[in-house]
Amino acid sequence: MITQLVEITQGFFIILILFFLIKILYFVMIKIYGKTKSFLGVIIEGSEYYWIWRWKKFHNTKKLDYEKIDEYNFERGWTLIPNLKNKLHYAAVINSDKDGSRGKNKINSNKKVLFYGDSFCFGEGVDDEETIPAFFEKKFKNIKSINYGVHGYGIDQQYLFLKDTISKHNPNLTCFIIVDNDFRRNFMDFRDYAKPKFILKDGKIVLTNTPVPKPEDILKNKKLSLLKLLLEFPKHFLIYYGIIEKRERTNISNLILDKIKEETKKQNSELIFIYINDARRNWWYKSYIDSYFIKTFKRKNIRYLYLEEIFGKKKLNSLFDTLSGHFSAEGNKLIAEKLAEYIKSEGIIK
Repeated sequence: MITQLVEITQGFFIILILFFLIKILYFVMIKIYGKTKSFLGVIIEGSEYYWIWRWKKFHNTKKLDYEKIDEYNFERGWTLIPNLKNKLHYAAVINSDKDGSRGKNKINSNKKVLFYGDSFCFGEGVDDEETIPAFFEKKFKNIKSINYGVHGYGIDQQYLFLKDTISKHNPNLTCFIIVDNDFRRNFMDFRDYAKPKFILKDGKIVLTNTPVPKPEDILKNKKLSLLKLLLEFPKHFLIYYGIIEKRERTNISNLILDKIKEETKKQNSELIFIYINDARRNWWYKSYIDSYFIKTFKRKNIRYLYLEEIFGKKKLNSLFDTLSGHFSAEGNKLIAEKLAEYIKSEGIIK
């Protein structure tokens, strides 16, 4: 009996030690995330609690650089400030028009291409004329590219932006530039800032957390629970590999993609996705999301370009700028050229 009691006690202490090791590891990764794109960092990417902690920390110390080009948006959380003039952002020059699309001196043309996406579409770390939409415009004689990319957006926010803007332009082509993390952002109500979130109800998607809370309300009311913070790591580890919540998440994402197809079809606009996976990852920290997107695009008859398939892993890696963690200007140019080649070969725009 005493022996069994000792074994139980030893087992309890082992579990307790493991728990605190995970706790320490979690906070270590929070401290270094942003400098290290590691396996654990990618998993923490899906944690609302990490992003709330980060936002509050930087907001209170007034170090949130992205706030210099962003403003609060009640529907999508944040958006690019309209009418920016030569704003310096991470050594890149940013301009915007009255509708909040990036760039200036845009040509007038009946042929328009709308771009939606996250920071890869926006062009993090490069000037206005070095983004994928800007390079794409230069490959045609009479095309107007409109860059509605916003850093940190999930596909849900990209869809809401599309819904608000597509009818103003009657575009020939609508292009989404997405990364695997955009899928995870669909299921967060806080990322770079508070955001809306679709949930599944009676087989349909319903928008929640809208209107999005204002910054002053977040600072006042959004308190972190230490217990929930500690539980985020194992939870998101299971989510990352699709062990839990996979079916619900893929169902919601399917319905968002259906909504995007409906909106573009109503405007008689062709639709294409550029899909960027992180080719720098190893096989042991590759989630199910890559295969989900490729299979879904094929099943839903959505045109797509899968960059790793086009360039190969080694070449795709070379397109990244190590400082920004995004594509370099040269990388954006090569991707825009591949997109232009495909669009011309399909006869969508000549």
